[in-house]
Amino acid sequence: MGRHNVDKRTVQLMYGRSIGRCRSCRQVLEEESPGHWIVTPLHDAGLGHRPR
Repeated sequence: MGRHNVDKRTVQLMYGRSIGRCRSCRQVLEEESPGHWIVTPLHDAGLGHRPR
């Protein structure tokens, strides 16, 4: 996994947290603390309830 950079134009509040997308790969990122973004675990259709 490479380095992610948040696109400030895509940041929005969802469920009380800031959600945005990476500039280069469009991966969904969530702001864990001010200025610290993490990749949000997504559920895959074939894996059931396990995040990928």
